[in-house]
Amino acid sequence: MKVIVYIILVILFAVMGFWFHKGFYELSFSLLKNENVTLINRTTAGQFNSDLIFATSIGLIPLFYLVIEKITNIKFIYKGLIAAAIILITGIVFWRLRIYGLNVQFEELALYDLPDGLIPEFDIVNLKFEIYLFMGFIVGTLISILIFRDHNKPLLN
Repeated sequence: MKVIVYIILVILFAVMGFWFHKGFYELSFSLLKNENVTLINRTTAGQFNSDLIFATSIGLIPLFYLVIEKITNIKFIYKGLIAAAIILITGIVFWRLRIYGLNVQFEELALYDLPDGLIPEFDIVNLKFEIYLFMGFIVGTLISILIFRDHNKPLLN
């Protein structure tokens, strides 16, 4: 029965990821300071892959929690909510760090002395917001495991 619940949660979260991917990218683009850089999209396949990776990373959140639950034997009530919050917060932190890094990179591109009328271009496929979000979820899972594991037992049996 528990397996069915997690399968349903994975599907539900993945569908939510497909619904919210456009808003996620709009918010991400709005946080970029790209006044002196032109963002271009050379391929449509790259954008589809980004959407698929975003939806998959959102869909895997219940499985990340399941891994934490199996390794640490926590229940959902108190420590489970904290573990889920750690996963989400580290994902958001990694995503925001990517935006910060891109803003620094765009500022450096703006400092180049280019001929008149030439504006630096940056391909949207190279932004990789969804990859950093996914890496944050993985790191959050590892942090939760390290926090909530039984310190008297070895981590791997």
